[in-house]
Amino acid sequence: PVDCSAIVREMENGFAVIVPPAGLIKGSKGLFFFGLLWNGFMVLLTLGMLFGGKSGNEPLPVYLFVVVFWTIGIGMLLGAINMGKRQTMLAVIGNTFGVKTTGLFGTKEIKLRLDEIGAVRRGSSGMEINNRPVMELQVLGKDGEKKAGVLSERKEDELLWMAWLIRNKTGLKQSVQSN
Repeated sequence: PVDCSAIVREMENGFAVIVPPAGLIKGSKGLFFFGLLWNGFMVLLTLGMLFGGKSGNEPLPVYLFVVVFWTIGIGMLLGAINMGKRQTMLAVIGNTFGVKTTGLFGTKEIKLRLDEIGAVRRGSSGMEINNRPVMELQVLGKDGEKKAGVLSERKEDELLWMAWLIRNKTGLKQSVQSN
């Protein structure tokens, strides 16, 4: 696609697709802004509790409520930052297909032999935003079981292109029938 930032590197015994981070705005699919709004509300609520008329007289469950909602807000922001800063590399070297994703919380690697893979496609990640499924690049085993799901932060046309590229260069299928 025209605005795709992925880089394809050809090698003597294979190829690699390097997918740079999508950024906080595009990569988090709105979660970053929602996290900012959530935490902004929590700042106002916390300040109101601390400097309001009867500060210090609230029962313990109110403080626990605030701590739980701060934890949710901070978790949302960390998740959004991770989504926006993730970098992924897909590579086929010889008979091995590898996926390496590096983000805020470390690196995750998956390696599969090409003969273990039944299909590479764009498919639903199982999450939804505004009642629309979030799509990802999926690597399925010969039995139809998902072996890897990555790049949910990317646009659907990029996912289609990457799936096509991998299938085209390896001879893999688009879909696999489950028994």
